[in-house]
Amino acid sequence: MKNKLNTAIAALFVATASMAATAADDNWYGYVGMQNSELDVNTSSLENAGLTVDKKDTGFHFGAGYKMDDNFSFEMGYMDMGKATIGTGTLAATASGSGNIGGNSYSYTSTLAGTVDATVKSDGYTLGGIYSVPMADKIDGFVKAGIYFWDAEAKLTGTITAGTLTVNGTAYTSGTHDIAGLSKTGSDLYVGLGGSYELSTDLSLRADYTQYEVWEEDVNVTGLTLVSNF
Repeated sequence: MKNKLNTAIAALFVATASMAATAADDNWYGYVGMQNSELDVNTSSLENAGLTVDKKDTGFHFGAGYKMDDNFSFEMGYMDMGKATIGTGTLAATASGSGNIGGNSYSYTSTLAGTVDATVKSDGYTLGGIYSVPMADKIDGFVKAGIYFWDAEAKLTGTITAGTLTVNGTAYTSGTHDIAGLSKTGSDLYVGLGGSYELSTDLSLRADYTQYEVWEEDVNVTGLTLVSNF
């Protein structure tokens, strides 16, 4: 992730330097905000095993954009989606089960018991466009689309006291286990829509809903973003 973060920061630095060199051009702007991310995955089999599931987390984003005209802008930035707890708590299965999360398969026997903690986190940078139209005085509606270049890491730790838990073909029985290093890098399209309100001549506030894809799973993101003209 360091390489991707460094790339994003370097690109933003270049954009900032370009803005300084063209100070008379007022089409550049910057943005910063926070968002709530929720993994859109079916975790019923995990919940049936007695796990507590929390697929949401908060994160942050920032970046820069350039207005091509009154309606269309290019944007690039960095986004940290935070960490989702896929399952945590006491294992007390009453029936066997199986599933797949982020391309990682799992199954467990009906006698599975113990404790477990499974999390997934993701961050990366975005490159895309946004098209906006006036809706009312000081209010614009917009749609956006682009590519999210992401890094994701899944981590599973736990103590099994009975039964068997199988992850990606490897069976784990009684004992304490730490399964780390399940990571993947990729790029996928994102699409979203929202609205913005003009707070002043150079400052506006956005609210939006965007769907991303990370590790073969959809992530639904709602965010608030402060946008400032340079």
